[in-house]
Amino acid sequence: MKNDAATYLMSILIFFFLQQITLFVESIYIVNLLQLQLDARAAAVLFLYAPILLLFFRRRVEKAMLVVLGFLFLLASLTSVWMSHGARIYGAGLAVSFFLIFLGLFFGRPESKRVNWIIAVAVAVLSAIFFRALGSTLDITVTGMTRIISIFLGLTGGFLLLQTVNQLPSSDVNFAVSHSRAATRYLAAFGLISGLVLIYFVLSSPTVITRWTETDYASAYLFYIPIILVAILCDQVQVKKLSSHKTLVLVWNFLFLLILILAIVRHKIVFPQFPTSSPVFVEGAKTPIDIAASFVFLLSPIIFLDIFIFTEKLRVHKPSELALPLSLATLFFSLLIFMLIFTNVWGYVGEVSRIFRNRFYLPFLCAGAGLLLPILFIKDLRPDACPVVSKKLTLALMAIISIITLFVVTKFESGIPTNGENELTVLTYNIQQGVDSEGCKNYEKQLEVIRRVQPDVICLQESDVARISGGNSDIVRYFAQKLKYHSYYGPKTVTGTFGTAILSKYPLERCYTFFTYSDTDEIGTTVCDIRFSNQTVTLINNHPAGGAEAKLAHVEALLDLATDHAHIVAAGDFNFRPDSPYYEQIVNVLVDSWRARPSINSEAEDMADRIDYIFVSNNFEVRDSACLPPPDSYSDHPVFWTRLKLVD
Repeated sequence: MKNDAATYLMSILIFFFLQQITLFVESIYIVNLLQLQLDARAAAVLFLYAPILLLFFRRRVEKAMLVVLGFLFLLASLTSVWMSHGARIYGAGLAVSFFLIFLGLFFGRPESKRVNWIIAVAVAVLSAIFFRALGSTLDITVTGMTRIISIFLGLTGGFLLLQTVNQLPSSDVNFAVSHSRAATRYLAAFGLISGLVLIYFVLSSPTVITRWTETDYASAYLFYIPIILVAILCDQVQVKKLSSHKTLVLVWNFLFLLILILAIVRHKIVFPQFPTSSPVFVEGAKTPIDIAASFVFLLSPIIFLDIFIFTEKLRVHKPSELALPLSLATLFFSLLIFMLIFTNVWGYVGEVSRIFRNRFYLPFLCAGAGLLLPILFIKDLRPDACPVVSKKLTLALMAIISIITLFVVTKFESGIPTNGENELTVLTYNIQQGVDSEGCKNYEKQLEVIRRVQPDVICLQESDVARISGGNSDIVRYFAQKLKYHSYYGPKTVTGTFGTAILSKYPLERCYTFFTYSDTDEIGTTVCDIRFSNQTVTLINNHPAGGAEAKLAHVEALLDLATDHAHIVAAGDFNFRPDSPYYEQIVNVLVDSWRARPSINSEAEDMADRIDYIFVSNNFEVRDSACLPPPDSYSDHPVFWTRLKLVD
């Protein structure tokens, strides 16, 4: 049992690290989102470079110091989840710093020999998946009153920390290190951090890859969770034999990287290059399973094995020996974070970010190479030992967690009986990536706004948040599960748009996205059909941006589509006002439901500065339209909705 405490301790610490790095990056992004530019707070990424402080630890630290750093990390983690996003930058940043320093000190202590890293990492990943499944992809340990779970985990981690260090005397003369060369330590540090990056970017939140590929959410969980359980089942002999076969480990890493990049690249599109270019049409997925995504999950345990191998090479006599290797590795980590975010915001940061336009695969390729190259160049991968951990309790607990997770993700059924209603209520809502006007991530309040209106159809803009900048959560999934609506996410995450999703009480049919010329951010317009009053109604969710040529290209594509369909509802954040030529083009063909509402009383109610609209074809009667402005909309945009009736 002496290895159990150390292994479970590390699983809790890794879970908290994943939680805190998620909050840290998300908070930096949210604060800068409100200004549409980077500010000095983006420099908080310097917290990632804390391992440089290991230079001051030129001999093995006493266990008391390890306990202090461990408790500081747990305390900072428990504190940050209760902070606002502005303060959380520093709270979560400190937590990440304490973890990285703790890790460096831990590798210089005898306790590091007692961690079964495969089990520790697998349990941490499965726990992260579990808590997100319970929150409809929103981690329940960082939101609402369920944050008390973090307190329970923190207290458990503190108890296990004391148990771990008290099982050894202050000094252990039998503590063996790998005596690895300096070059090997650098390689192992890059490998370890690259593994944690890929877990953070993708594997701790399966919804991320489902939005790359339009893989069915429940199917991804059904496939992925048993694979993690199998990784936990691996025993000492199997792991030691496997890691000793360098060629096998190398090929496994190469296949994982190849399939991961393929899962992204096969969904990449070539955007229209000129204002006069024809739109590019991308149909919605026809099957619930994406083969490449399935193989990513199948091959993913290689990361657990890699981390186990690299930690063996990082055990040292003096923590100062890890200062530069870990600092350079975390510098690499920070660059990968910026690279991934720049693939989405390339039009708002500066010329350097434009390099990353439509190169969503690049940070994943770099992270995968960070795993593969150390395996290639480290001469001897054989570990000294793989600590034996009692697995009965672990497997029992993880099996229960897995069953609950699978039950939660598969019990959801879309669709609400419509009872032959003859009116259609359509709502358009730019949700500012789930962030309210005060800069707080506020899915719950935005959901309340929607519930008050009880629309039949919802058009969401800025809804593409299944990425690190959105905390790897999925607001479309969240709304769809809470409302029991059918949903279409719209543009896949790999395309780098800000998201145009459609949710509906009615089943969505023939869903697709079309892309028009853009010069600031990608313009992906979502189209779906529903059956209403025995007619096919075409829903078009819009969010054009950029210069005059980009907006004109979008409007022309929209009107071409409108002339091909009988019943049109085109909603969204159009980013132009009623006095613009683009507006005039549209109302020559479609009706502005706000101006057509029968309850208009004065010119002041015309809201001449609005940019959000619901346009409809002439065969709709506008029964009423309404608006909820900020801050009551819990976004930087007002919420618009209209009640429609077909008249033909």
